[in-house]
Amino acid sequence: MLMRVIAAITSSQVQAWVRIILLMAFVCMMTIGCVYTAPFTDAECRTVPHSIATMERIALGGLPQSIWFRGVSDSNPALILLHGGPGASEVALYVGGAQIANMPLGRRLAYDFTFSEAVKRGNSEARNALQQIGPPPYASVDELLAVEGWTQQFGGVNHAQLSTGTLIWAALTTDEANLIDLIKFGQGNRFSLTHLEPELSRLDLTERYRPFAVPIVFLLGHYDRHIPSELAEQYFNMIEAPCKRLLWFDQSGHNPPFEEPERFTAIMIKDVLPLAADGCAQ
Repeated sequence: MLMRVIAAITSSQVQAWVRIILLMAFVCMMTIGCVYTAPFTDAECRTVPHSIATMERIALGGLPQSIWFRGVSDSNPALILLHGGPGASEVALYVGGAQIANMPLGRRLAYDFTFSEAVKRGNSEARNALQQIGPPPYASVDELLAVEGWTQQFGGVNHAQLSTGTLIWAALTTDEANLIDLIKFGQGNRFSLTHLEPELSRLDLTERYRPFAVPIVFLLGHYDRHIPSELAEQYFNMIEAPCKRLLWFDQSGHNPPFEEPERFTAIMIKDVLPLAADGCAQ
């Protein structure tokens, strides 16, 4: 009986079952696998003394959050990445990457760029969609995301060969994130955008926030049309600070750390770190 069952199984069925098993294994690995950050090690695979590599779960505002610490020396100044804010005054310096200046004007410039590219490229689908939505202010988050999607497709977000899919795959192939993390990231991003949009859509830093008591560094991509760099440059020229620096990334759009990682790292070490340690005296 068993032999007759085995004989009845075709090679295509075997291949189908193999695919299903591999898919299930991949999903399990991505969703319930152990998430951790690998330690810094030397050539003999020993942990580097005084290095730090840990992920911790804490509660912020009553919500569970993950905090990721990595550094080759625990004596180095901490670099805190706050995507879109908020911030605090108790810092050694401020580094603004793809810095917002005037959100209402920036969104209008982004819309105009995107619509112009749709016409120039003969993309009737994009042109019709943008005409239907109309220029900002947008009626909903969905309209905002739709326009941003076309801006990205026309090279206004990433200038280099970089896409959201590339970043997602890069995250999934590390030990520090899995599929559930990315799903929650998307949900959290949507939650934040929905609740902050009424205030964010009116945000204009150029009138109220000019004097600062700490060094200011702006890192801007020449091809950023999502958060137009031209407005950030104008804002930078208005700022009063103990010292300030504007550094351009010639081959980047909105994401210099991912589009020009070597230059970004070099700037953080050679330009930003000394400011954090010694202030404007360096």
